[in-house]
Amino acid sequence: MRAALLILVVLAASVVLSLVLHHDNGYVLLSYGHWSLETSLVVFVAGILLLYSAWHIAWHLLAGTAALPGRFGAWRDARRQRRARRALNRGLIQMNEGHWRDAEKTLTQGAERAETPLVNYLAAARAAQLQRADDRRDLYLRKAYECTIEGRTAVLITQAELQIDHQQYEQALATLTNLQERGSSNAQVLTLLMRCYVALRDWNQLRRLLPRLRQRHLLPEQRLDELAAEAYVELLESAVRRRDAPGLRSLWRELPRALQRRPELVRGYARSLHALDQDAEAAVFIEQQLKRELDDELVRLYGELHTEDDSSRRLTQAEGWIRRYGDQPALLLAAARLCMRGEIWGKARQYLEGSIHNGPVVEAYQELGRLLRRLGENDASHEAFEAGLGLAAAEKKEP
Repeated sequence: MRAALLILVVLAASVVLSLVLHHDNGYVLLSYGHWSLETSLVVFVAGILLLYSAWHIAWHLLAGTAALPGRFGAWRDARRQRRARRALNRGLIQMNEGHWRDAEKTLTQGAERAETPLVNYLAAARAAQLQRADDRRDLYLRKAYECTIEGRTAVLITQAELQIDHQQYEQALATLTNLQERGSSNAQVLTLLMRCYVALRDWNQLRRLLPRLRQRHLLPEQRLDELAAEAYVELLESAVRRRDAPGLRSLWRELPRALQRRPELVRGYARSLHALDQDAEAAVFIEQQLKRELDDELVRLYGELHTEDDSSRRLTQAEGWIRRYGDQPALLLAAARLCMRGEIWGKARQYLEGSIHNGPVVEAYQELGRLLRRLGENDASHEAFEAGLGLAAAEKKEP
C-alpha cells in the first residue's frame, strides 16, 4: 500500500515537473572519465524519483522478508495461546461436569502451551484430588510452585485446602506454618489454621488464634463464641486430667466475661472444681451462678458436693431456691441429698417423693431406694429401685 502510494506521488511529481518545464526542458550533463551523459532536466529528475522509489520498495521488501521468521513466530505463539485458553476453558468445564480424569488430561496438556500455566496446574491438582490421586495432585502443585514466584502463596494455600479436604491435617498444618514463616497471615491462612486446630483438637493453639479471627471478623461472632466455648471446655477437662487446680482457675479468669456466662462453660468449670476435690469453691461458685437463673445441672451437682460442716447452710440455701423457683425436681432432689447428709430422714423422704412426683428421674428413685432401705422399709425400697430401672430402660429405648 505504501509502495503504490509512493509510485503515484512520483508520477504526479513527474507530470507537474513536465508541465512546469514544458517550454524549456533544461539541460543536464554528467561526465566521469571517458563516460558522459546528456539529458533534459525533466528526464533527469524523473529518473532520480524513479530510482528513489525503486530503492525504497526494495528496502521494504528486504526488511519484510527479514521480519518473516519473527512474524511467523509471533503468529505461532498467538495460535498456541488461543489453543491454551481453549484447553483451559474446556478443562474447567469438564471438571464442573464431573469428568475429572478428562479434565486433568486437558489441563495438563494445556499447561505446556499456556503463557501462565499456574491456573492449569492448580485446577489439575484439584482434578487429581477428586480422583484420590494424591501423588499426582502433589506433582501438579509442585509444578505450579516452580512455574511462578508471584503466585507461590496461592499455590501453598491451595495445597493446604486440598490437604484439609483429604483430612491430612498434619501436612496441612506444616504447609500453613510455612506460609506464616513467609510472612503470610491473610484471612484464608487464618481460617485454614482454625480448621486444622479444631480437627487436631489443639485447643491451646485455637485459643491463641481466636482473638485474631475475632479482630479481623473472619467468622460470625456466634460461631467464634461457639469455638471459644468448645476450646475452653476441653482445656478445663485437660486441667482436670493433669490435676491442675491453679491452672483451672487461671483458665477461668482468662475467659472474657461474655464467655463466663455461657452455660456449657459455667457447668464445665463447676464440674471441674468438683473433679479436683474443690467442693467448697464449687459450692460458692454455683451459688453465685444460681442468683441469676436456675440451671438443673448446677443444682444437681450442688446436691452432690461434699463440704465439711456446711450441709446445714447449703440446705438452707437450697430451700431458699425452692421458695424462689418453686418445686423443681432438680431442686427437690438436691435438697433431699443435703437432708440425707445431715441425717434429716423425714424431710429427705418428703423432698424425694416430691421430686419424683414433679418429674421422675432415675437418680431420685435410686436415692429413695437407699433411703427406704436405711429406714428398714425393704419392700418399698425394692419397688423404688425397680421403678428406677424401668425408667432407665425406657430412656434407653428412646431415640
